[in-house]
Amino acid sequence: MGQKAGHWFNPSGLEGETRGSLPTPATKEKLYGEPWYGGDTVSMSIGQGLAQATPLELAVMVAAIANQGWQVQPHLLMSDKQAAIAQRVATGLSPETVRTIQQGLVAVVQKGTGQSLNDGSIPLTAGKTGTAEVGPGREPNAMYVGYAPYDKPQMAIAVVVENGGYGGVAAIPIAHEVYKVFFRQAKPKPSTKP
Repeated sequence: MGQKAGHWFNPSGLEGETRGSLPTPATKEKLYGEPWYGGDTVSMSIGQGLAQATPLELAVMVAAIANQGWQVQPHLLMSDKQAAIAQRVATGLSPETVRTIQQGLVAVVQKGTGQSLNDGSIPLTAGKTGTAEVGPGREPNAMYVGYAPYDKPQMAIAVVVENGGYGGVAAIPIAHEVYKVFFRQAKPKPSTKP
């Protein structure tokens, strides 16, 4: 996956991009002079604790789940011909693991914190809300990552609302509006030819 110890790969290929990090026990010891505890592993496994990710990294991550475990470099306004030559990189996740994650992401939208996306105004999507603590006396960052539609993904999204509170409250409405615009524009246009 192109991973260095304590750092994620550079998903966008952009020079000078700030990267998130997944600290190792050695990194924690160096930064804080503390050993790694079992609780650190638990926190890291759900994206809490010392885990850090950029919005672009979050979108690449959820897109890899939508793509059956294959990571593709993100792009803006790439033509269909250019998209066909985009290199895919295996994440190393087993098909069973990818399916389990996909089922969980759909469940979030069907009956979890993302239920407001399942109002019938857009096709069923898959995603996860999040709330990132940012420090004492400040509201947490509200987050949402997802892809749509759940069964034939065409897009991935990451929404971060700084100091917005909870993902299901502040980030989901933004994702919902983006999805609505996308699906309005993605509808096939009626043919003008007989």
